[in-house]
Amino acid sequence: MIKFSTDSAFNIEFEGIDENKGIIKGVKMVSEGEAKGHGVLLNKKFIKDTVSLGKDQERGVKARFGHPNMCATALGTYLGTYQKVRLRTEKTEEGTRYHAIGDLHLSESSKETPNGDLHSYVLKLAKESPDQFGSSIVFEGNEYQEGDGEGNMLSYATIQSLHATDLVDTPAATDGLFSMNENDLASQMTMFLDENPRIFELVSKKPEIIDEFLNKYKLYTKKNEKEMGLFKSKKPLNKIAFGEIEAVYEGELKEGTEFSAIGAEIQDNAYEVDGKIYNVKDSTLESIEEKQPEMFSEEQVSEKVEAAVTPLKTELQEAQARVEELETELGEKSNAYSELEKEIVELRELSSNHKPEKNDGPDNKDTQIPEQRKYSNVVKKKTTEIKEKINQKRQE
Repeated sequence: MIKFSTDSAFNIEFEGIDENKGIIKGVKMVSEGEAKGHGVLLNKKFIKDTVSLGKDQERGVKARFGHPNMCATALGTYLGTYQKVRLRTEKTEEGTRYHAIGDLHLSESSKETPNGDLHSYVLKLAKESPDQFGSSIVFEGNEYQEGDGEGNMLSYATIQSLHATDLVDTPAATDGLFSMNENDLASQMTMFLDENPRIFELVSKKPEIIDEFLNKYKLYTKKNEKEMGLFKSKKPLNKIAFGEIEAVYEGELKEGTEFSAIGAEIQDNAYEVDGKIYNVKDSTLESIEEKQPEMFSEEQVSEKVEAAVTPLKTELQEAQARVEELETELGEKSNAYSELEKEIVELRELSSNHKPEKNDGPDNKDTQIPEQRKYSNVVKKKTTEIKEKINQKRQE
C-alpha cells in the first residue's frame, strides 16, 4: 500500500459541523498537486478516480487517527467513515484545483479509545484550529512518466484501490488534550517516513545509524540546553581561549566550571593558557595545573648544545679557509709587485747611469747615435709593459 500526505484537511471552507450527530461536512481527503516527499504529482484524473472509488464503497471510506503501523495498530485509532465522497473545485491564481472531499461521520466508539476521546478532540480542532490537521490517503496504485511539453519528464501516480484516508494532527495540536505516548510517537514517525521515503531506505540498509544519531542528538540537546541556559543568564560572562575556540563561562574559573562556545565544539583536551594547564572534558573544567618547566638530562643538554654549535663550527671553518685563500692571493700579488718594482728600479738606474755620446752633425747639432736611440726605445717599451702589468694587477 502507498500512503500520500496532503496539506491541511480543513483549510478550505468546509460545509459545516453537526456536533450532535458527529459529522464534519466537506472534509478534504486528497488534493491535486505534489504528493509530499514522494516526488510524484497527483493530477485531475487521480482525484476523479479517487472520488469514483470512494463512491463505490457503500459503507464509506475508513477514517483513522494517525497511521497504524507495527508500533501502533489500528485498534484505538478508528474515527469513522467518509460518506458522500464527491469532487470539489477551487479557483486559484494558477487555475482550477481539484479536491476529493467527503463528509466525515465520527463513530460513537471514537469517544472511548485507548488514546482518549478522539470524537470530541477532532470536533474541537475542526472548529478552533482546522489548519492543524493533515490528511493522508492510503491506496494501491502505480506510477508513470509524461513530458510537460518543455522537455521535462514528470512522474504521476495512478490509483487502483482506496483503503483509507487518515487524519494526522501536528505535535502542537496535542497539547492540553492528549499526552505524547508510544502510539502518538508511532503516528508522527510514520508520517515523517511517509513524507521522506529516502530516509526510510537509508535506515533500512544501515539500521545502526539510528543509535549513532540518537547518541549524537543527546549530546547536541545537552549542549544546547547548557548554552541557552548560560546565554540567558543575567550574570556577566568571562572569556577564555582554548586554541582557536573562544569559550565563555560564569563566575570564577575553577574545577567544575562549565564552558560554552556558540557555533563550535570544545574538544576534550588539556589546554595551555597563560602558563597554566586547563584539563577540559565534556565542556567542563576538571582541573587546573601549573605548567612545569621543561627538564633535560645531561645527555639531552649535550645533544642540544652540539646541535646548536655544529652549524657555527662549520661556518667558522669555512671562514678560516676563505681567509687562507685571500692571504695566498695577497702574497702572490705582493711578490708580483715586488718583482715589478725591482725591474723599474733597475731601469731607472740604467737610464740615469748611461750617458749618450754626442755627434756633430752637418748642422752642428748634438744628435744621438743609432745605438743610443735604440737603447732609449727599449727602456720606454719596458717601462710601458711594467705599467700595464701594474694596472692589470690592480684590476685583479
